[in-house]
Amino acid sequence: MIKVGDKATINLTLTSVAISGSACFGEQGFPDSGFTLTFLPQCALVHEAMTSAQLVVEATPAAAPQNFTATILATLGNQTASTSLTITVIPAIPAWIPWLGILLFFIVIGLALTVKPRKLRKEKGKGKIGE
Repeated sequence: MIKVGDKATINLTLTSVAISGSACFGEQGFPDSGFTLTFLPQCALVHEAMTSAQLVVEATPAAAPQNFTATILATLGNQTASTSLTITVIPAIPAWIPWLGILLFFIVIGLALTVKPRKLRKEKGKGKIGE
């Protein structure tokens, strides 16, 4: 789960048996806009049974609240490993706050249209100053 405007870090572990080389990470299935993805590192030298990396996902203000499943890929030579990642994007502010602002706007406009200011009245018998 990630809030619009926030970042999430996902730890990735690539397990290999007797395979060495450089593994590069990638993704499929993220929306075209609204997300910035950074793999740290993008490619890692596989020389142990387990290789670790991180994926930093930032939901930019253009990201809409949604649920989707993306695929994380690790390619080593001519082999590709994949795993699915479910992302839930939630709004940065609760949904009721904008509706409250709209409601208050209409209340203020309604009051302005229905409540008329009192007109100043001249008092009878009083004229200009100095009379």
